[in-house]
Amino acid sequence: MKFRRGNQYLYGQDFRFFHGVPSGVDFAVESASEQSYKLTACGYGCLERHTPECYGNGSLHVYPDIRLRKRLDQAISEQAEATHDTAHRD
Repeated sequence: MKFRRGNQYLYGQDFRFFHGVPSGVDFAVESASEQSYKLTACGYGCLERHTPECYGNGSLHVYPDIRLRKRLDQAISEQAEATHDTAHRD
């Protein structure tokens, strides 16, 4: 999931809070809680498919508004479907 330049979404990373999720990065939506969504990408937290040298800083925890929450939920569903489809092809 990519974010537009100039967005003002609140997110936490490495025990600090910021406005404006980095643009141009394709984030995976790892998990959701009542208040936030955990996003990872190369250089933003560690995913199994990434190599250790790709770790960079910690993952992002985004605190969305209602519109963004719908997009994030949709991304979780699409990622789950893609994982399910891949597993059944093997």
